Order: sequence, then structure tokens, then C-alpha cells
Amino acid sequence: MREFLRNAFALDDGKPCEPSDDERAVLDRVVDEVVRRRLSTPAIAFLEMSRPLNVVGAAAIHFFTPIAAVLANPLHLRRFADFLERRGSVDYLCRMIERAEQARLGACCEGAEPPREKVDSGVPDADPSSASTRSGVGGGHGGSDGESNHEPQSGGHEAGPAESAPIRSTSAPTGRDDNAPR
Repeated sequence: MREFLRNAFALDDGKPCEPSDDERAVLDRVVDEVVRRRLSTPAIAFLEMSRPLNVVGAAAIHFFTPIAAVLANPLHLRRFADFLERRGSVDYLCRMIERAEQARLGACCEGAEPPREKVDSGVPDADPSSASTRSGVGGGHGGSDGESNHEPQSGGHEAGPAESAPIRSTSAPTGRDDNAPR
């Protein structure tokens, strides 16, 4: 009796969550779709945030299976929900997504050419710290007679009206002073 009561409120057996072969096939399809659509980061973030609710999510999948059967195989939905009911399922699914994403990035980069060396074309870089010298402000590219050249050179950046104008509210006036104490 004492042995029974000691384990009466145990939450798990301490073993890592391992899916069955059928569950693994469903998980592979889900993970492949997530990675193919490049949703790995949002999927992992969602799984991590909903970790305490994985059993509730599994119950929701069971509940909506008759409706979702129009879009997906009901047997696959049941297997996925059965997997999510177990502790450690979210960790396992996150690891699968991370591995698949790493494999996608590794396959993507294996056949890629090494980066080319930068060739100096004589055009200044788009470095914002040197924008004042490119636009002629500050005497960087003035003419020989001391006049200032305000036209940007090729590749230069000139501040447009949106960048030089102060930020104003676009909302309609409310009739009250926003800076007044309330």
C-alpha cells in the first residue's frame, strides 16, 4: 500500500518521451511542413509558450477532429493529439524542428559558392556615418572655388521630406493639450 501511495501522484515515469513509429511518421510530416514554409522560429516560440497547455491542445484536437477531418486525415490528427498528451512531447517536437531546420540550412549552404572578395568600385559605401561627406555637407566634396555641391553623388543618400521633417501626430485634434497635467 505504501508503494502505491508513493507513486499515486507521480506526474511521469522519468523516461524521455519517444513517439511510436506511426506517431513519428505524423510528426515528420508536420515538421517537414513547418520547415518547408520557414516557420521554425514561430513554431518553436508557440510550442514553448503553450507548453503548460499541451494536454489542453491535445483535447482541442480531439474535439475538433470531426470538423478538421475535412482538411486532414482523422487518424493522423488522433495520433498527433495522442502524442501531445504525454509529458516531454513539446521538447521532442522542438528538437525535431531544430534538427530539420539545421539540416535545411546545412543543405542550403553546402552547394553555395564562397563569398566573393569585395572589389573597390570607387563608389562610397552606404555607411550612414559618412553620409554628410557624400552629400556635400561639411565641405567634403565642394568645388575648387569653395562652393558647396549639394547634389548627392552616385550611391549617396539625401534626406527626403519624411526624414528631415519633425514627427507630427496624424490623429485629429482633440481640443485638449496633451502636455497638460491630468
